Amino acid sequence: EFCARLADHPRIKTVFNSDISDLAALDEDIVVIAQANASCLWPETSFLPLRPLRGQVTYVRETTASKGLSHALCHKGYIAPSLDGLHCIGAT
Repeated sequence: EFCARLADHPRIKTVFNSDISDLAALDEDIVVIAQANASCLWPETSFLPLRPLRGQVTYVRETTASKGLSHALCHKGYIAPSLDGLHCIGAT
C-alpha cells in the first residue's frame, strides 16, 4: 500500500511489476530501478557505485495507532516502538 501511494503521482507514467530483460533510452524518460540487491545486476547500472548493504533503515513518524506499540513487530520486515516520535523500520 505504501509503494502504491508513492507511485500514485502525476509525473509517474508507468509502473512495471514484472520481469524486465533490458532498458533502452527513449526521449527524456527517467527510469527508477527499485530491486534492492538485484539492482547491481543490470548492465545499465554498471557505472553507478551500487553494492549490497545490510542494515539500511527508514524512520517514519508515529501515528495515533502506532504510538502504543510496546515491542518490535517482525515478519518480512520490522517496526520498532517509537522513540522521540519516530519509528525505525527495515527489512533485515
